[in-house]
Amino acid sequence: MFRKVSNLRLYSSLAGSSWVRRSFATFSRPPRIAVVGAGPAGLYVCGGVLRRLPECYVDIYESNMVPYGLARYGIAPDHPEMKNCITQFDRLFVGNQDR
Repeated sequence: MFRKVSNLRLYSSLAGSSWVRRSFATFSRPPRIAVVGAGPAGLYVCGGVLRRLPECYVDIYESNMVPYGLARYGIAPDHPEMKNCITQFDRLFVGNQDR
């Protein structure tokens, strides 16, 4: 039923090497980060990454035609306070269109 994940052992063995400890400040160009899914979780991660690393580039991949996932379609219309996160996501897109 479950597959054994051997990659975790590989990465944990690299924990002592300088490759893993290399900080973002030593990169010659800004890091590029891919976020899969433009739902609430993916967009909150994207916002957090942009706050901590303002010089990075974030690519968001979404399989649907429109973003926001269940924040747009899964919240009942009688809960407008729950849909306030959509305005936060809109600000995230408008302020960072070039990244």
